[in-house]
This record gives sequence, C-alpha cells and structure tokens, in this order.
Amino acid sequence: MKKLSISFLVAAFFVGLTFNTQSAFAQQSDNQSFQAESKAQSYLDKKGIGADRLQSKDIISDETGNHVRFSQSIDGIRVYGGDVITHEKNNGKFDRTTGELFAGDVPAAVPSFGKSEAVNFARRDFWDATDAISELVYYPQGSELLLAYMVDVKNTDEVTDNPRREMIVINAVTGEIIDRWDNLQTAGTTGTGYGFYAGQVNNFPIDLTSGKYTMFDVPSNGKTYDFANKTCFIFGCSSNGTLFTSTDNIFGTTGSLSDRQSVGVDAHFFSQKTLDYFRTFGRNGIDNNNNLSLKYKFMVSRTHYGSNYNNAYWDGSAMTYGDGDGTTYRPFDAFDVVGHEMTHGITERTSNLQYQNESGAANESFSDIFGVVIEFKTGTLTGSGGVSYPSDWWIGEDLYYSNNPSNPTRGIRNMSNTHAEGDPDHYSERYTGTSDNGGVHTNSGIQNYLFYLLVSGGTNHKDTTGTTVTGIGLDAAAAIAFDADTKYCTATDTYLKVANAWVNAAKNRFTAGSVQAQQTYNAWKAAGITPTVAP
Repeated sequence: MKKLSISFLVAAFFVGLTFNTQSAFAQQSDNQSFQAESKAQSYLDKKGIGADRLQSKDIISDETGNHVRFSQSIDGIRVYGGDVITHEKNNGKFDRTTGELFAGDVPAAVPSFGKSEAVNFARRDFWDATDAISELVYYPQGSELLLAYMVDVKNTDEVTDNPRREMIVINAVTGEIIDRWDNLQTAGTTGTGYGFYAGQVNNFPIDLTSGKYTMFDVPSNGKTYDFANKTCFIFGCSSNGTLFTSTDNIFGTTGSLSDRQSVGVDAHFFSQKTLDYFRTFGRNGIDNNNNLSLKYKFMVSRTHYGSNYNNAYWDGSAMTYGDGDGTTYRPFDAFDVVGHEMTHGITERTSNLQYQNESGAANESFSDIFGVVIEFKTGTLTGSGGVSYPSDWWIGEDLYYSNNPSNPTRGIRNMSNTHAEGDPDHYSERYTGTSDNGGVHTNSGIQNYLFYLLVSGGTNHKDTTGTTVTGIGLDAAAAIAFDADTKYCTATDTYLKVANAWVNAAKNRFTAGSVQAQQTYNAWKAAGITPTVAP
C-alpha cells in the first residue's frame, strides 16, 4: 500500500486592560528562570564547558528540577545542532550535561557572498519559492564545522494543493549545496459544539465579542478557520480563511460532514484537548508562551483546505487540514492527527530534530506517540450518529471510510504492529535509501514499536539478546518520551543518541536504577539499539 504521510511544514491578541505592574506569579516565575539560568551558567563555567560560547535558549522547570538549553555560537555565529542542556535537580545539584558541544577552534573563514545572495541561489534551485529566509551558521559535517547558509525556502501557493518547504544548506565560501531536506513533515466563554469525530462537545471554548460568537479559545489562545476549500496564491497566503462565527453559542448543529462548522468543531476541540494534555508537563502552548510567539500571535487551525486534499500539515505557525477526497478519506482533523501535528510544533521549538534520516524518524515518531497518547488519555469518543471512536494504537485509522472505527484494519501507521503498514520495528529492518528524506515515515516505526513495548511489555521478534521488556504503563512512558524530546534530544541526533536521551530522561524523572530507567534501556536494546549510558 502506498504510504500516506501526515505532513509537518517546518521553518521555520486578546486585547484587554494592561497594567504597569507584573503579577506576583509572573515576577516569581521570571526570578526562578533567571536564577536557574545563572546557576546553569556558573555550573558550566566550573566544568570548563565553553560557557563563553553558549547562550541561554530555553528553560523548562518541572517537578524534576530545572533544564536549561543553551545554543552554541562561535564568533557570534550559531553552531547548528550545538545545543547543550544542563539538568539541575530539586536539591540544587546538577545531574549531568547532555547535548552536543563542539570544542576547539574552527578554521578562519569569511563568507564569499551574503544572505540575500544565498536566498536568491536557493530560490533559483527551488524554482517556485514564495518565501525564503537565511541564517549564517557553522554546520557540522563529520568532525568539521563548515561556514554555511541555512536557507529555509517554501512555496505556499498550493495552486496544485501541494505545499512545499525545503531546507537548503549552502557552503558560504564555495557556494556548494552541502545538505538539503524536505521540511514538509507530513502533524472568553464556552458553548456547545457538534463535531463529526468528537460528537457533542459541552464547554466548547469560544469567544463572545460585540454579540458575535467565534471559534477563539481565549485561554489557549487558538483560533479555528474555514479556508473555504481554497488554496493560497502564488505569492503566499493572504489570510487564514474565515474565522468560524455564530449568532449563538452553538457550532456545528448537525455534526455531519455536510455541516462545515462540524469539521471546525473537531479541529478546535482536539487542539484544546491536546494543549490541555501538554499542560500536564508544564508546557504552555506550542511555544511555551501561550502561542504568543507564533507568527500570528495565536495558534491557527485551518480546516476545509483545498479540494479533495488528502493530508494535514504544520507550517511553523498553523495547522492545516484537508477534507479528504470523500471516497477513501474523511477530513484530516481526526484526534490523533491533530495531536501529531501539534507535537511537531513542540518538537520544532525544543529539540528541533532535523527532518531527515534517523533524527527525522525520531521526529515523526514523537508526533505519532503523542497522537496516540492523547487518544488514550481522552478515551472513547462518540461521534456523529452515535459512532464510537475508541482509542487504539493506530495512527489515522479514523480517516478511512472503509474502516469500522471500533475495529480498524488499516491506518497510516500502527504502533503495536508496525509491519501491518510495512514499517520496521527493529533497527536491523531500517530503510537505508534516500526516499522520504531517508525514510522518516518508515523508520519512525522503530521508536513507535519500542514505545508500545515500554507501555505494554513484551519482546521484539528480531531481538537476538534475549531481552524482555516489562511494561511501565502509558503515563510513565509518555513522560519519558516528552522529556527526551524537549529536554535531551538535539537537532542532528542519530537513533543511538535519541536512545541515550530516553534513558537520561528516565533516570532524571524516576532516578538511576529505577524500574522505569531499566525498562527504557531494555526497550531500546530490544529494538537493536543498545544505549551507551547506563540505566
């Protein structure tokens, strides 16, 4: 079966009264962040870990302590993939430092052309670009760091319903393209909503302004739009479509696919549920800033995109969902798909796992993991017409007209039986070609299946070490996965480094030598990737 790829397009106000004084909570939070950053910098200074080259990038404080992510620069130029992360426990002691530090000097080099020339070069190579930005970086190539321009180039015309985005890395001295990958990764008040998948939704988050109700989730700062089955113009999208509105607080009165608002209800409600789940880890929106630092200053969900568009994608600031072709596929805003796309946004703003080869497979898998986890945490949905949509280990199974949602036989991927959709579950089965950015949608099956084993327990049919995994349950496994992605992984990690990130995350959250750390180690070992850090 031809593999369908849920997409992720990577790069990448609520107006009210304002006061001159911050809340006590905000001041306390700022002070805690400042103290955590200062202590982390002091720790790095004492360890001699190139603190003069590091700049604070992100601070995550949770029940396990403070995790400060630093980016690395040399002579003011960022080192791509050179994140270093400190992990301070609640007792004030630092557990370890993870990430990738590029030590030593680099050969002196001066760009032979500027950013605008790099953009023009990439535009010529991309041929139909509508937008492009570039950054001068040091880019790792083997053991070397090369001065290069990373050009993020995209086509948002979608005239043929085919959005594109590519990262092109150009040697800043020779003009040679040294790397490239497709970055289209294919994841106020309340009322009542009636969705196709979600069914009747009470306490549906909306806004009321000047007597008009809109699909604006004020607390979560997210809006949902009807894109009117249009695509964008040759020079990009002029708008997000039309914000769903109503004269009363009821949206999608029929819950059927013929009711355009019902599709909007699904996207809007599932976005809220996904954000609510990530709040259990202390994550406040996709950007950890209540979505205020996204392009539109709020989270955007676009529904009814294109004509017979069989996909969904995240473009760095908005989630976009096609209606499906009406024959094979239903609308692409099913619950696990929404969770998948939003997780891409969180990954982009934390580990930023590069969307090719093994790092890209891990990126895809993290999105699959949380698409499934959020379903399980919510439980069975009763959709339009009383149809039940139970939680399961499939990804995208509800999209298929041919499926019985209570007993699906096909999907985009299957985490408990990756072979059912032609994906590997062991490292020895990995795809090693160049298609699909080095098999990001295929090799995601390796991490997908080991997550299933970590939750439920069992063995891997290809394992030659006699390793049996004892399941630790969904909540513990999901917490480890979230920490690994957001606190330990870095952009260019191989699967081995991702495995180490999982073990370090488990040790940090549950202590070294814990059952959770040991079984995380075992799950990766059973998948054919033995971590190099002890559990």
